[in-house]
Amino acid sequence: MRLTARKVDGSLRDLSRVKGLLERAFPKNEQFPMFLLRLRAWSSYVHFLAYYDGDDFCGFTYTVENEDMVFVLYLAVNDEIRSKGYGTAILADLKARASGRGVALNIEPLDPHAANSEQRVRRLDFYRRNGFFSTDYNLIDGGDRYLILCTKEDFPVEDYIRVIKRISFGLHVPKVERVK
Repeated sequence: MRLTARKVDGSLRDLSRVKGLLERAFPKNEQFPMFLLRLRAWSSYVHFLAYYDGDDFCGFTYTVENEDMVFVLYLAVNDEIRSKGYGTAILADLKARASGRGVALNIEPLDPHAANSEQRVRRLDFYRRNGFFSTDYNLIDGGDRYLILCTKEDFPVEDYIRVIKRISFGLHVPKVERVK
């Protein structure tokens, strides 16, 4: 496997596949409109990348960064080829691009009563195997709660809040709370 990353823009031949994967991989309440994602990706600190193994579309990432942290808003692996190591390879590429900065992301918390309880456990295990640590913090977004994971064991919460604020041009201050 030799992954290459291509910028997601209007010239990407698989733009409709990226959009379809976004819609299948994330709940409706977590999906930003594609036009807005592409518009924000014109910023130097936002990276919207599609990953390929040769000509095969493998998945995509959408990251926002600052000088201290890279925040992964979206990471999705093509559902036709999951469980073949592509997610691990994409994360390795993300961490290499981070150049020593922490990489943070949010996942649904474990909940034995959730309809996708097993999927949540597998997702957390996947990220732990790939160098992410559970932090002592949750993100509260509207009525939803997310676990914050980071590649730095000593989680820099201030860096996380700054990079999250960057997504909304500083107009939205994320609610981050320490887990009790």
